[in-house]
Amino acid sequence: METEKRYQKVGRFGHTDVKKIEKLEKEHLDILYPLFVHPMLPTNLIHVLANRKTQIRATTALCRLMKHSPNRFISQPIGQTKAKNARCAFLIFQLTDKGARALVDNSRISYQEYLLWIKVSAQHKKHHFEHTLASGYYGTSFELGCRENGYTFLSEIDLLKREKCPQETRDADNPLAIPYELNGGVHYLTPDRFVGVEYGNGASFFAVETDMKSEQEDEREDGGASINQKNKAYRHIFFHHTVKDVFGLPSLQVMFITTAVTRMHNMMDKLLRIAEKDGKGSTRPFLYKAISDLATYVGDELPATGRIFTDEFLLAHGKTIDIAKMKVAPVGATL
Repeated sequence: METEKRYQKVGRFGHTDVKKIEKLEKEHLDILYPLFVHPMLPTNLIHVLANRKTQIRATTALCRLMKHSPNRFISQPIGQTKAKNARCAFLIFQLTDKGARALVDNSRISYQEYLLWIKVSAQHKKHHFEHTLASGYYGTSFELGCRENGYTFLSEIDLLKREKCPQETRDADNPLAIPYELNGGVHYLTPDRFVGVEYGNGASFFAVETDMKSEQEDEREDGGASINQKNKAYRHIFFHHTVKDVFGLPSLQVMFITTAVTRMHNMMDKLLRIAEKDGKGSTRPFLYKAISDLATYVGDELPATGRIFTDEFLLAHGKTIDIAKMKVAPVGATL
């Protein structure tokens, strides 16, 4: 009761002192682990990923206990305080270094996975609140879809810890960066996320590009990120099979997930125009999906479903592909 009164006093985003968690139990670790896999999550998604059998308010209370001093296993992104729905949406949390170390000490992850997590989490755009939240949601939905179909979800950490992934890649400061050539120079592309699925007889990995309509579509004069630049970068990467050298993968596909149907079709059209000129093969590795409710995010509009995995994607020419109904993995796509 005393703890609840203090929560009320500090509000949704404040900090206070609570009873120290002397020993992390399974219920604590089950909440920490989804935040190890995904960069930022609302409590409704944490609740489902952790397989909690309680009411969601109990999960929220436990998250708040783990957030406050002296525990500090998780934290709240400051960006949520500035969101227009800050007072009514599900609370959002992200893993702290203390929380990640606790997963190691309790044998939920290895020390090598922890070291990779440090590098991977440094690439997530935590200062871009809506963008990072969307990336966490996409990954969660993909994971739930894999569960629904009896498949195993694979994260960036799973990609990097594979035996076929070169040690040089794991040792890099940014192990997710992929080199490509553009306008006579060597550049590096870091996808917003990597997600994968183990079908049982092989695996497929996907780079994910999250578009919140903040990126310019045409190429920028200052060389900054744009949709066209990413199209050209991925075309070069796929054509030269760069992912085999960097990650030890036989192939990779890219998912462009945006918030508007019209913008999605504009992106598809731009890719087709580029492909007509560059002679770098098929546009088949490019997949597209529009999720409109992320444009005006409110907590109840991010359903805990597997729709990113189970709903069809569009190819650039307008045909659809259903990755959830693939009975076998693409040829050569093995771990």
